[in-house]
Amino acid sequence: MGLLGWVKKLKSIVSDISEQKVVSEVLRRTLKKAKKYEGDPFYEYRKKKIPPEQFEYGMNCFLNRIFEMSGEEVAQKTYEELKNEPGTCKILESTSETDLLGIPVLFGAGSLQTVINAQNRAVERIKIEGE
Repeated sequence: MGLLGWVKKLKSIVSDISEQKVVSEVLRRTLKKAKKYEGDPFYEYRKKKIPPEQFEYGMNCFLNRIFEMSGEEVAQKTYEELKNEPGTCKILESTSETDLLGIPVLFGAGSLQTVINAQNRAVERIKIEGE
């Protein structure tokens, strides 16, 4: 399935619910996880100093926006691209920086251009995998 097919499939799935409800559900899962770790849903990853395998909403503001605009698959692929590029995912020691009120972000992603490049590579991967 090409990218266009994937977008149509996603729209048919999401057509019954608003985008805000999708984001709210993902955010709810992050908040639930935060309750286990004294408000930091990413405590276990900070302790290990490694990013998780899967994208999680709230871990990085750039990826949250990609998720909101393009869906979970694009956000996940972009995250994988960022992780594969040395030095782009720096685990933040401080929990004072937040993207969502009360949820500490997990990492900083170098620069906006780095994220844009990773997103472009991710979209190309999705196109190739869908052919």
